[in-house]
Amino acid sequence: DVVPPHGNWPVSRLAHGLDRALFNQTVHWLQDPHSRVFNFPPALQNMPHVTEFAFERLPKFTPSSQDENLQSLAVEHSKQFIGTTSSLTRILAHIYRLLSGDRKVDISTLSMAFASKAKNFTPGLRSPHTFTISRRVHHFDNKTDAPGSEEYMDLNILLWLGTMTEKFLTFSPEKFSRFLRKNPALEEPSKVREAYRYTKSSKFIMRSQLDCQDSRLPGSGVFDLKTRAVLPVRMDRLNIEESSGYLIRSITGFLESFEREYYDLVRSAFLKYNFQARIGGMDGIFVAYHNTVRIFGFQYIPVKEMEERLYGPGAPERGARIFEKCVGIMEALMEEVVACFPGESLSCIINKRRSTDKLFVWVTPGRNFTGQTSIKELVLTVSHLIDGEPVSAERAIDEANGKWNVNYSISRSTRPLGDILKDVWEAQEASEFKDFLPPGVSEEQARHGLAAVDWGAGMGLRFDPEDRVSVKTPDDDADEVLSSSTPAMIRRLRALSRQGKADMLREQQTGTKQVVWGVDHDEGPPAA
Repeated sequence: DVVPPHGNWPVSRLAHGLDRALFNQTVHWLQDPHSRVFNFPPALQNMPHVTEFAFERLPKFTPSSQDENLQSLAVEHSKQFIGTTSSLTRILAHIYRLLSGDRKVDISTLSMAFASKAKNFTPGLRSPHTFTISRRVHHFDNKTDAPGSEEYMDLNILLWLGTMTEKFLTFSPEKFSRFLRKNPALEEPSKVREAYRYTKSSKFIMRSQLDCQDSRLPGSGVFDLKTRAVLPVRMDRLNIEESSGYLIRSITGFLESFEREYYDLVRSAFLKYNFQARIGGMDGIFVAYHNTVRIFGFQYIPVKEMEERLYGPGAPERGARIFEKCVGIMEALMEEVVACFPGESLSCIINKRRSTDKLFVWVTPGRNFTGQTSIKELVLTVSHLIDGEPVSAERAIDEANGKWNVNYSISRSTRPLGDILKDVWEAQEASEFKDFLPPGVSEEQARHGLAAVDWGAGMGLRFDPEDRVSVKTPDDDADEVLSSSTPAMIRRLRALSRQGKADMLREQQTGTKQVVWGVDHDEGPPAA
């Protein structure tokens, strides 16, 4: 750790008695589906709509490029690079895939419903990643900082919903209500900023946002808050109104279960979450599972559990070693990247291809690749030694105690520019998420519907209908960039969502009495 010169702010704590879920590592239903008893306050079940929340009333987000602490620490500690977890974890993920030989995840703890399912990382996590490096203290930015920042890349409702739900789970009901548009704003807006941890490596100062803390947890007691939308909401983003009817009905099972959401987390998010936790010195992540209108339950997942899913049993000893190797390779690679065009701000794409044992980085001066003819291609390869003996990537990752050396090679390609440009174009195409059109909605209607959404009064944040969405009809062939799911799977999810919405409506019309765990209630007269 390094101490910021301008001080730091206190870390939030869970509200509503949710801290109970931290000390029993399993899924905790918000409302038990069998008895209908609420394990937590019923008010948590129904989420406010994202457009009801006044994001502009929150303390202004501090982009890493404007963080005085981050800049000052880089100068004080003579570090060449600065970056945040959001900008660095995707780079580290590509490096890990190279280092591990695209190692598969361990889902042996799941039920037989997943015994024959994919164990590789999802196409979304494997997709090429674009980032920029500014020339003033080489600052990394992947253009996805947070709501309110100019660099905010994608006005994705799930990202906004995550920001709102973090406050929903850590604020008291009274405090949260002050941020709803239907209530008047405070005369004096809060000046409290987010809490961060700053760490250093050989060449980096890294910043990690600290979401939550509980002193009873090991170490710092800090953990990350993650809101996880159910499968159809993530896979069918333009159809979110219908997808919000999808229900989690059971603990296990291939669909409509917590287990399915956990399975997807392992393949799509654990690698990024684990690197975030390592950078931030966190104990784990607290996950709230939802469908955008209803929260189903909560789960605390320690770093140890994430690393067992990523690296296999006995991972705690290996997790620190793997993280250290990935950071070291990233530092060497980024030194070569900035040497491609000295003194320039750079746009870069990093891509570990599935079919090769090479990692590619394309570098060009400026903010994007459009119209560029000055492009450098770097190629990274690695090999492993354990106690001086050459070993496979699998053996190197499995090893917990032997001395592990990674030999790496970073070379500049001499391929023709036309071939490089073709690969850059394909990488950019592969980075796009392909959305399916909702039933009865045209492409034009989808674009202009998104453009009409007001995400934050006075924030100047609007969806650009010209270049922010790539749409497909459900009859088109499934694109691997979307996922391994087929259009038939999308139709099945839509049918489940419609059924779930009907079930929720019937439940509301029934109006049964709410019973809350731990709260006195009338048990009726004693038995005779």
